[in-house]
Amino acid sequence: MNTKANTTIPAIATRLSRRTLLSAVVVAPALTALFAACGDNTKGAGSNPPDTTPGTNPSDTTPATTPGTTTGVGIEHPTGAADVIVRLGYVGGFVPQGYAFTNVPSVLITGDGRVFTPGITTAIYPGQLLPAINVRTITEAGLQTVLAAANTAGLLQTPPDYTIVDVNVADASTTQLVLNAAGGTFTHEAYALGFQDPAETKTRNVLNGVVIQLGDLETLVGAQELGTDAPYVAEAYRLQAYPMTAEALAGYTDEPKPTIVPWPTTTGVELATATDCAMVTADAAGSVFADANQLTFFSEGDVVYSLAVVAMLPGDTC
Repeated sequence: MNTKANTTIPAIATRLSRRTLLSAVVVAPALTALFAACGDNTKGAGSNPPDTTPGTNPSDTTPATTPGTTTGVGIEHPTGAADVIVRLGYVGGFVPQGYAFTNVPSVLITGDGRVFTPGITTAIYPGQLLPAINVRTITEAGLQTVLAAANTAGLLQTPPDYTIVDVNVADASTTQLVLNAAGGTFTHEAYALGFQDPAETKTRNVLNGVVIQLGDLETLVGAQELGTDAPYVAEAYRLQAYPMTAEALAGYTDEPKPTIVPWPTTTGVELATATDCAMVTADAAGSVFADANQLTFFSEGDVVYSLAVVAMLPGDTC
């Protein structure tokens, strides 16, 4: 088996790790008070028995499904399973074909108390076709701690201008943090965040500080407020199909060689019409995606296609 590096999924973790390393020195002094106020691991802990309402107890993997809005103490937010309360991801940049389409958010928290994060992907090539995604629960107390950190940083309001004049970083991605709470949706976007520490503005440093906190939820909210990570079982997938030329196929001369399999008609999707985006239910897909790797191509008629496929997460459209 070839051990060529898989450059698709680990790029997310690498990018976040580099930001964390480059930003820690600059952010820490300015945000010590913020971290102390927002990162208290004891928040939500105590002698009271755990709440057994679905979606509020970390040991209960059944999410609350009744849509609505919180009305008690704390920061209000939607409570539906399809409501995205926090979404941290990276967009743009110089990336391979299909990467942006399958790019999984670093952290996605839904109103019913679920947290989606990228799963572990090996560096063995070819890796699995489907990006690995994990899901766990978060209590309402834990979610309130996350929202309180964002609110203390001034992020639950109209975003400021995160532009800096002298970036000096080419082809970097843009950090995108979407917050849906306190009666509004607030989208914060900063290009090359964390790569230009000396030139960072105060607002960029504050945003980067929250991004760093979200990268370590157990420290931010306390492990007792989080359930156990488990592989996400998708209900549907979205895909893009890329027709391959004979020359492109002939270019695969090294081992292992690509495998070409017929595209199953049971999916209800024609690859010829899926060059932008198409959705396939998990029932219709069966094991076709789970059994495929990065060198599995699909034939439809006389055309061979390379696919970019990812599980549909709350908030995704196609």
